[in-house]
Amino acid sequence: MPASLASAHKPSANGNPNVLVRILVCCRRLPGCLDTTIDGLFGIQTESVQPQVESLAPIGIVENLPWPDDRALHVVVYQGHRLIQRFSGNERRNMLFRYDGAAINVNCAVDLVCEKDVAGKADAGKDIIVHGDVVQGNVDAGKDCEIGGNVGGNVSAGKDVTVSGSVGQDVFAGVMVKAKSVSGRIVSGVTSFIGKGKTQQ
Repeated sequence: MPASLASAHKPSANGNPNVLVRILVCCRRLPGCLDTTIDGLFGIQTESVQPQVESLAPIGIVENLPWPDDRALHVVVYQGHRLIQRFSGNERRNMLFRYDGAAINVNCAVDLVCEKDVAGKADAGKDIIVHGDVVQGNVDAGKDCEIGGNVGGNVSAGKDVTVSGSVGQDVFAGVMVKAKSVSGRIVSGVTSFIGKGKTQQ
């Protein structure tokens, strides 16, 4: 057979099944080596599939609660299905509610921190810290009360009251009162600091 005809009948790489398999295997492994996909090799952008997140169903309106449906923010603690209304010292320890938003009225069973103004009243079972003003309402804390601005109404605390600004009405504290000015009465168990003055009870 002439050399030209022998060359024409010689199997080429394109016609060899073993060679084709090796090429396909290399093509499949190449994207992994380059940390991409087959589409990425050819510049095709595919939309990532977002995982489906099940929406949380609202719990609905709970009946027979020990406060009216007053649209105030009530922060409470449940143990199972039982609403805890009175805490011992150990139960309340390490419980704190921090609220960063426009608050109208806040009633909190544990420690309360409001990062902004409170338009109405603020109550807490233990400590209250408001970094802004309590514009119109009263402040009632089971232990300590610290207000960064002014209070439009009364302030009451089981231990200490500290108000950086002025108090529009009365102040009642089990131990100490410290405020820039107080328009109403001041009742403290030990000491009051009003402005730069000091009064001893």
